[in-house]
Amino acid sequence: MSSNGAADPAVHARHARLLLAVGNVAEAQAILEALVKLSPGSVEALAILGQIAATTQDEELAERVKLATLNATEAVLPLTSTQPEAQA
Repeated sequence: MSSNGAADPAVHARHARLLLAVGNVAEAQAILEALVKLSPGSVEALAILGQIAATTQDEELAERVKLATLNATEAVLPLTSTQPEAQA
């Protein structure tokens, strides 16, 4: 548990990996999708969801993971400059 009482996202990601290891893809996917809603920048959850999409050939899930990854990346590293152009 974190200091605010919320469970650590890494714990949920590990739980999902264990579910995948025993073949419970649907429950693992549900946990990961909930995790991404609560923690959109969870790279680990997005990576595992990407693996599920590839393994199950779920194109709709793959597209959602791609968009979520782009959104998470944009939040961390803006693709457009927010700095004024340098004067030459």
